[in-house]
Amino acid sequence: SDPPSETQRRAGKLRSELQYGRIDEILATGLHAYLTQFLDRVNDLGSYISRDFLVAAGVPAKLVHWTRDHIDSRWAFLLALNGLLLLTGMVMDIFSAILIVVPLIAPVAHEYDVSPYHLGVIFLLNLEIGYLHPPIGLNLFISSFKFRKPLLEVTIATLPFMFTVMAALLVVTYVPSLTVVPP
Repeated sequence: SDPPSETQRRAGKLRSELQYGRIDEILATGLHAYLTQFLDRVNDLGSYISRDFLVAAGVPAKLVHWTRDHIDSRWAFLLALNGLLLLTGMVMDIFSAILIVVPLIAPVAHEYDVSPYHLGVIFLLNLEIGYLHPPIGLNLFISSFKFRKPLLEVTIATLPFMFTVMAALLVVTYVPSLTVVPP
């Protein structure tokens, strides 16, 4: 059998640390520090998973080819990208989206001459709007629970902010000089 890949080794190490972790170790380092280190290790593992499985399978290259065949202009690509990222923001948390979606869309954005800085701003604005977007925006549920308010009331309260961020997203998307040229 083949030796384990780096991804498999890292996943096994993380699993054993979780399985055999001791509460006194967690208390000694502090829960916040422990969770921060844990998230760093999970994100590190995610980058290896992305590299080993998505990139090795040629998914980004196939996506570039498919996009070039079906989307003719940069502006149409940016519109489609905004739609895709809004949906992504509604169903995924930011860390997962960064680990999974960025390696897939970055090569496609490069093909349409979208700057990495411009893509990053578009990405984050879309994910924040997705977090606030009804019916399944994660921040709506968290706020509803935290403030003990009905989901509809929280949704209505966030609409002005969401529309403001959407307007900013449209301006930033179609006026790239706002993100790529220093003031």
